[in-house]
Amino acid sequence: MRFLTLTQLLHRSSSASEVLRARRKIPTRGWVRDLLAKQKEGSYWVYPKSCYHPKYTGTVWTLQLLAVLGMDGANPRIRNSCERFLGIHMMPDGGYSCGIHSKRFSEECLTGRMTAVLLEFGYSIEDLRIWNAFEWLLENQLEDGGWNCRHGPKVYHSSIYSTYMALWAFSKIPAQQANTSTRKAVKKGVEFMLAHRLFKSHITQEIIRRDWLRFSFPPNIAYDVLQGLKLMTDLGVARDKRLKDALDLVESKKLPDGRWALDAVPSPKKDKTSELTIELESKGKPSKWITLNSLIVLSRTGRNVSSSK
Repeated sequence: MRFLTLTQLLHRSSSASEVLRARRKIPTRGWVRDLLAKQKEGSYWVYPKSCYHPKYTGTVWTLQLLAVLGMDGANPRIRNSCERFLGIHMMPDGGYSCGIHSKRFSEECLTGRMTAVLLEFGYSIEDLRIWNAFEWLLENQLEDGGWNCRHGPKVYHSSIYSTYMALWAFSKIPAQQANTSTRKAVKKGVEFMLAHRLFKSHITQEIIRRDWLRFSFPPNIAYDVLQGLKLMTDLGVARDKRLKDALDLVESKKLPDGRWALDAVPSPKKDKTSELTIELESKGKPSKWITLNSLIVLSRTGRNVSSSK
């Protein structure tokens, strides 16, 4: 949290001595140390045959969490797990599949999720295993500007969650490596999200899902408004008036002492394992993660955060 606060909120240079010290300590203490301790054979978590399962605690989900917590992807244990994922889940069409058996198909949410994670861990967009995933996402963007991981009958309307995941991947492309196609895809995807105010029907303005109003951690497992705002500001969208409802929600959740509480710990409804989720902070208690990201989005969008501690 110190590393993320220094770099994302206080804008310290990645080469600053205090930043380098903080990042070196990430794998040696606290959350990341505990997550790494659960890794098996230096390359997977929980289940060796699938990186996706069990949902929320398997390799995919743990890698995602380690990536957003600032873990260095050059670490051999991280690189081993990433290569394991690519070896099992990469499809011939360039996308990534959740399945491991005969009925496999590339899936938008997983492709976006893991492309973002791999880039965060230092993989290059020039790596064909990464670029082909982006090509697949470009080919599967819907006419309304977003993405939808629902398969079966033809889908014409995008999903907020699927679009969020795809845009998360595009947000990790270095600015100098973005091309016309990727910039156009981002513009369309962002417009889809903004048309929905990040959480509302673009037709009725009704809230799509009430649980999106509950800020959760670990992130990117269950979508919420704060994550949508963080992604928009990562993409440089900070002054659009359609962010107002989401920003008002963030401000309304600030506690009297200037902190924010954790509303929810994501957990699947059904799972064959006894360990259903990774819980790092306590529900209902002040949260370092939610507080940091609330301060980041309020600061980036010009909201007054001077009274927050």
